[in-house]
Amino acid sequence: MVISIQEDFAQGVFDVVTGHVEQLSGRAPKSLEQVLTVLSDSAQNPVL
Repeated sequence: MVISIQEDFAQGVFDVVTGHVEQLSGRAPKSLEQVLTVLSDSAQNPVL
């Protein structure tokens, strides 16, 4: 069972895109890459 779930993840079975984030927050969702870039930039240039 666990192996089949892992295989499903690897095959993208759970990659479901909905509009819920934008609908609830009023903003378009960001990719992980976008979030990490913002965090990296803010860590390198902290606002004091």
